[in-house]
Amino acid sequence: MLGIAKWSAAVIGLTLAVGASASVSVEPSYLTLSYTQPSGTVTATENIDISITLTLSQESPSALIYRGSSWAEPSFDLPDGWLPAVGQYLAYNPLGTHSEFASYDRVDFRIAAQCLGSILGDACNNGAYVVLGNGNIPNALNLMPGESVSVTALTLAPKPGIAPGTYTQTGFVLYMDVYGKDVDGNELFASPDIVRQQDITFSRTVTAVPEAESAAMALSGLVALGAVGMRRKTRAK
Repeated sequence: MLGIAKWSAAVIGLTLAVGASASVSVEPSYLTLSYTQPSGTVTATENIDISITLTLSQESPSALIYRGSSWAEPSFDLPDGWLPAVGQYLAYNPLGTHSEFASYDRVDFRIAAQCLGSILGDACNNGAYVVLGNGNIPNALNLMPGESVSVTALTLAPKPGIAPGTYTQTGFVLYMDVYGKDVDGNELFASPDIVRQQDITFSRTVTAVPEAESAAMALSGLVALGAVGMRRKTRAK
């Protein structure tokens, strides 16, 4: 079990980002990701949310406890084997680009969408939707073995003129951004991918926007019904 607590004024926290970063293999994982499938449909002008469920395996030897960098005293308590041994220098160092961690200062988690599917497209910007911003992710986790937590991974807006149909997004990656120092006090950074889940697919059914004429007729009907109701109330008085 690895635990640490240290003061930090930086505000990074548990964030979401579309894209990827350099990764280092860390085993074992014990964490799995799955999509929370929505019900019903949305129209071609409505935003959609993609939610992810994080599950800590019952077989995990310990809990996953985390308080992000926006806390006055960030801390983490992770299963053995999660923290990488080597990181890259945050500033130029003539001795090289990487060094071994002698201490760990803080940890931040990121969930990144892979560019697979028609929602974001194969370049993460050429699909039917664009990313509006990050979801409301808790800046603290306290997962016991066998427990799960759901988070909103992405909020997306449709591009103009998208056609009705079923849109999909496949794959997500959970990264762990690790900050620390080597024996000489040089600041180090590593970003291992804790979970790379490529066998999950989120789908959303999009329907056509009602025609303006139909919407206008429906509105005029409601107005007429309201007028009839007012006349009845006036007569009753």
